[in-house]
Amino acid sequence: MSVINDALKQAQKQSSTPPAPTPPWTPVQPARYAGWLLPFAALALTAIACLVIVVALTRHPVQHLQARSKSGPVVPAIAKPAVQAPVPKIIAPPVSTAPAVHPPAPSSPPKLQGIVYNSTRSWAIVDGKTVYTGDRLGDLQVVTISATSVVLSGHGTTSRLQLKP
Repeated sequence: MSVINDALKQAQKQSSTPPAPTPPWTPVQPARYAGWLLPFAALALTAIACLVIVVALTRHPVQHLQARSKSGPVVPAIAKPAVQAPVPKIIAPPVSTAPAVHPPAPSSPPKLQGIVYNSTRSWAIVDGKTVYTGDRLGDLQVVTISATSVVLSGHGTTSRLQLKP
């Protein structure tokens, strides 16, 4: 108990003595460059703005517009060349009015590339085109699409395209 009492007595002695005095504050000296910094910054920003405007105007020259007449916009005149070259005459072969008859090109059989089989709506990819039941592929019509084949009908024949494993 005596230790606590001794500590309390020492604390009371320390609190009764005034704290050590703090050193007096010294005023801050103003910077020497502050007087000319603001005008210099304003001058530099003005010079940069002028430079940007000059560059913008030289890249995009102002086009002088003529007054519009009552009939519509004025189209500027285009200078004609001083010497005009003679236009060569082109003689074309006579054109026939009869329709051209070309023999039908032999076509390769369609190639089945994929099938998406679904109970509601199936579709297939034949020669790079997506087809559904009832669609036409040239002269051929898609009759049915199953999980592994597509049946095409046309020209009085029916053909089945099978997926290759």
